[in-house]
Amino acid sequence: MKTVIAILLLVGAGIYFLLPEKNELTPKEFAEALKSDGNKILIDLRSNYDFSKGHISGATNIDSNWSTFEWRIAELETDQSVFIYCQNGEQSKKSAAYLKSQGFNSVTILKGGLKQWLKDEYILTPEELIPPSELTFKDFIRILELEHLVIVDFYLPGDRNCRAMGVLLDELALSYDGAVKILRIDIDNYKYLASEMGIEVTPTLQFYENGNLCGTLEGVMSIDRINNAFHLKEYNAMADK
Repeated sequence: MKTVIAILLLVGAGIYFLLPEKNELTPKEFAEALKSDGNKILIDLRSNYDFSKGHISGATNIDSNWSTFEWRIAELETDQSVFIYCQNGEQSKKSAAYLKSQGFNSVTILKGGLKQWLKDEYILTPEELIPPSELTFKDFIRILELEHLVIVDFYLPGDRNCRAMGVLLDELALSYDGAVKILRIDIDNYKYLASEMGIEVTPTLQFYENGNLCGTLEGVMSIDRINNAFHLKEYNAMADK
């Protein structure tokens, strides 16, 4: 009798471990899981251009079709829960398999991708400014002069503090409904510009009004500190009048 019970337990355990983990979540489940997981990273697998057009708040952009994809993934901590999404969900499945092979145990996919996310009426961040592939200082200033209020984020993509700042900037952009534009400058890609501007610390935020530099902040900080240092609420109040 004991032998039969032991066999049944082993068979049951085997069936349990063969069952696939539910790693594809509907937009509602995905949103709830993001809120409840305190040790996570949310990855947008689309191009930088698509990311800048609007993304899920708090996402880090790692283009799965770019040559640096594997290098960028290697910079992440494998003990984090990874949430990924693409446009329709297909690229996420391929990327999830790669992440699993690299030692990431918790990988969750947005089922149906952003197409389903928007269909279910979940929001994206406001559109951001997109730097060209080649960016001189003159080009940089020209971009800023075309907008009223801009926060420039000089960051390193593999730095955890920079990712945390990116999350705060998404929240800030949403709170001002896009009235304050965000321009993200990856100093790995724009080394010459960062050097010319004397950027030595990441993250570094610079606030511009009509192309004029009005303030600089370095390191990780709260949204309140950003608002107070750059007087954003005063600008917003003036815009409402």
